[in-house]
Amino acid sequence: MSGPMSLISRFERQAGSTPHAVALDDDGRLTTYAQLDQWSDAVCADLLAAGAVPGGLVGILLPRDSRWIAAILGVLKAGCGYVPLDPLYPQARLSMVMEDAGLTLILGDAPGIDPGSSRRRVDMPSAGARRRPASRPPLDLASPAYVIYTSGSSGRPKGVPMQHRQVLGLMDAVEARMRFTPTDVWSLFHSFAFDFSVFEMWGPLLTGARIVTVPQTARLDPARFVEFLRGTGVTVLSMVPTVFRHLVASGAGPQDELAVQQVVFAGEAVDPGCVSGWLSALPAGKRPAALNMYGITEGTVHSTLREMTAVDFTRTEPGTLIGTPLAHSRMRLVDQDLRPVEKGEPGEILLDGVGVTDGYLGRPELNRERFVDLPSADGSTARCFRTGDLASWDEDTGSYVYHGRIDDQVKVNGHRIELGEVEASLRACPGVFDAAVALHSPPGAAPSLLANVIAEAPTAGAAAPEDPAASSRTVRDIRKALATRLPRYMIPQHIQLVPSLPRTESGKISRKGLVPPASGVS
Repeated sequence: MSGPMSLISRFERQAGSTPHAVALDDDGRLTTYAQLDQWSDAVCADLLAAGAVPGGLVGILLPRDSRWIAAILGVLKAGCGYVPLDPLYPQARLSMVMEDAGLTLILGDAPGIDPGSSRRRVDMPSAGARRRPASRPPLDLASPAYVIYTSGSSGRPKGVPMQHRQVLGLMDAVEARMRFTPTDVWSLFHSFAFDFSVFEMWGPLLTGARIVTVPQTARLDPARFVEFLRGTGVTVLSMVPTVFRHLVASGAGPQDELAVQQVVFAGEAVDPGCVSGWLSALPAGKRPAALNMYGITEGTVHSTLREMTAVDFTRTEPGTLIGTPLAHSRMRLVDQDLRPVEKGEPGEILLDGVGVTDGYLGRPELNRERFVDLPSADGSTARCFRTGDLASWDEDTGSYVYHGRIDDQVKVNGHRIELGEVEASLRACPGVFDAAVALHSPPGAAPSLLANVIAEAPTAGAAAPEDPAASSRTVRDIRKALATRLPRYMIPQHIQLVPSLPRTESGKISRKGLVPPASGVS
């Protein structure tokens, strides 16, 4: 065992209790808890033999498959934290991350990715490897778990370090409010470079459940993805809302044959109308719980939780209900002067508690900017993280309401506009499948709103979407529908029909990549 309390001691306790239970299902290749424990021992032995220093960081560079789980466990057993290097990311970004994190050891490799001559590469052991280190470093709650990089406004990604205590705090807090069982089957959809994967991995591993990795072919095709869910019997599905809209809510595949019991939404604002429409199309006895979770990488994935109900699906007020804080997080709302806002008024979300990172890796100036010391109700001082997100408290529902990013507020002709509210109104228009809105500020012209819209597939006999006349009619219809929902100044001046929306590596919509007005119907 590995000390008084750590992620590894909790995993090994589970593996000892259910050694023959399946821990991993990677396209039909099954790995039990005992086998996973032994496999990760071999990883640990090889890393320590290669010079891994407890308390340091190890990069993991592997294709998206179950080897990542054994690799992460092995890195942690060696007393190190892991830095995920997704081979689907550009070489330039990976090089920047490796340099910023000061990596000297890289576990695994991937075609076309060069870790650099100054770094030692360690081969990933095969699943059947059977070797153990002569000794392992002691672990505790303060041991490093990972450093995950998030995008930075300057173009330089920011490393967010987390320790065992923060991940355990998250999982214990979530388990107290969700329904987890050893018979659950969890999908592992997201890149390990996206912090959602932390929840997808440790949720099952600490409860004796099964992880099934989603193959790349299923990630891209709605019918294949739904068939994957049916064939593997997934019961806990975690997804970014826009990806859910395209892969699940599109209605493809045998949806009424799914075993899904809980759908976890996180990463961006959920679309209640999309979720409601999907649930209502399922048989009454096959409707899973829909859980909306707000969180940020700096707060260990998730900070709040709300199980969506009819209230979420029928309310017409701006914003989405995100519930109440999990036990590992505390939340307060403040104005621009860091003073508490009145109940019901929007304010910036500040987080403190066990779940919050101690600070960005090697970024003292940014830490001074994003972390503030504020008094708590008990008279003590709390170190709070400024999220840059806006929320308010809704007394009627007993829930916080998410209003988007502070920097998602734009000004057009003197009017302050929430881009998320415009996007939600667009998605509610007939004939609109998805939409994104950004501020368009060409040189020498006044700023205006730009919307990229994916129209629903045309019905039989309708004009093809590339027909300019049909596209113009669709845009006119959208404008008419928006006029019944939004004041004139909030209706985008430019509406572009597009086949898809640009996305970040984690699946979120990237407003920076929207198609400009000159490229389509407006």
